[in-house]
Amino acid sequence: GNRDYLVELARQRLAPLRYNGETLAVVHVLIDATGGVAWSSNAPTVEDLMARLGQCLAQLSSESIDLARVRANGFAFLLVRDARQRSAVRLAERALAAVRTIEWDSAEVDPSATAGIAFAPVGQDYDVRVLMRQAEEAAERARAGEKFSFEVFDPEHHDALVAALSFERALRDAFANGQFEVHYQPEYDAQHKTWVAAESLLRWRDGERLVVASEFIGVVETSGLMLPVGRWVLGQACRDAVHWPLLPDGSAATVRVNVSTRQFDESSLVEDVAAALAESGLVASRLCLEITETTLMRDIDHALDVLQQLKQVGVSVAIDDFGTGYASLVYLKRLPVDVLKIDRSFVEGMPGAMADTAIVRAVVGLAASLGMDVIAEGVEHVVQEEALQALGVRRMQGWLYGKAMDQASLCRLLSAIALRR
Repeated sequence: GNRDYLVELARQRLAPLRYNGETLAVVHVLIDATGGVAWSSNAPTVEDLMARLGQCLAQLSSESIDLARVRANGFAFLLVRDARQRSAVRLAERALAAVRTIEWDSAEVDPSATAGIAFAPVGQDYDVRVLMRQAEEAAERARAGEKFSFEVFDPEHHDALVAALSFERALRDAFANGQFEVHYQPEYDAQHKTWVAAESLLRWRDGERLVVASEFIGVVETSGLMLPVGRWVLGQACRDAVHWPLLPDGSAATVRVNVSTRQFDESSLVEDVAAALAESGLVASRLCLEITETTLMRDIDHALDVLQQLKQVGVSVAIDDFGTGYASLVYLKRLPVDVLKIDRSFVEGMPGAMADTAIVRAVVGLAASLGMDVIAEGVEHVVQEEALQALGVRRMQGWLYGKAMDQASLCRLLSAIALRR
């Protein structure tokens, strides 16, 4: 991707510089594009905004300054020859000023930015990727302060960044060497006392240790691995689901696959889904894509377009972690969604927490009025199951019914259920 391009460019530029005792610097510009974006028909989408900002920042490039978009909301400048602190600071100031002063057609749009600067050590060997991560780290730290501020990377954080980069390399190797696995957590129909679906969950087989996704998914997202890993999980889940034993009533269980924000923003998502179905032979109606509320609400017009295309393919769609984002009921009724998954944070306090109970009751009523199903996540106790059933929730997922398991274990479970019936 663009990050690899900039790394390779830096390596090419660095070789002749060392003969002259010169070095290079990286200025990372981190964009906060949430303010007002895609919340009305007049506001641009996030991608529109980033494209416009990229064009604006590109005007600051020159023979000694290169620019690339290195993450969904970040750009990196590579300074060669004139990589002194004064020059890098001046570039950071100019970049932030460019973001601050850009004019938008919609008054609702108000993006902000921070910048981070990292300097390569003079006369020493170093990893260009580490330098880029140093600048990114500095920009993240500046983000905790004032808008349109910048920070220079503190060498005291060097060891931590080197460790992070080492972890990223380990993840890349793990993916390349087939150490990633897809496990499945069953979804239970409490009314009919049977399994009806399973959610696919990413795992890393690191030697004897099975690592859950929450421990490494953040690095997958920032390292550029999200798209290939997401495509692989989608394909593997479809291939696995084809071999699941039938349910007692003769129907086939649904497989649920999470779609990341990065995947949802990718123009090839619908093609990727269609390809996974065609390659595996899975019937489209058995696949449900889970997309978080926050992802959908980032750009409602884009969401509507993508969801309509997915519905044409024949898959169903669930809004994951419902209640934790900022969904507008006006927009929600427009989206072709089949399922609302109630976030586990509202289930934890049940049945004692009156506020959580009221929220769940409201979601159940909302779903019923919109013709959607409801699934409760994080069910761990019988009293929670009983309270949810009393509110009209039929489908549930959580440790009460089983933790995530590999493909072989899930097939054994489904076979045993079929035999008991």
